[in-house]
Amino acid sequence: MEQTPSIGRIVHYQQHGEPREAPDTEPFAALITQVFEDGSCQLCVVSRNGRDLNRCDFAGDGRPVAGHWNWPPKV
Repeated sequence: MEQTPSIGRIVHYQQHGEPREAPDTEPFAALITQVFEDGSCQLCVVSRNGRDLNRCDFAGDGRPVAGHWNWPPKV
């Protein structure tokens, strides 16, 4: 991981698509609300229903992975 997750950072959350294992095409913005010892994070996802997600893992290689988060791409 090139950056260290910390509370308050904005990340991209990849929602589940269809079939469930496939990532949806567009990520949602999410706010890190807690960082756990194993590197997973609790996110508050800014979506149509603004739900909280517990212990989302980092996707790691920049590819979208359903149910995981990534750093936003640098532009």
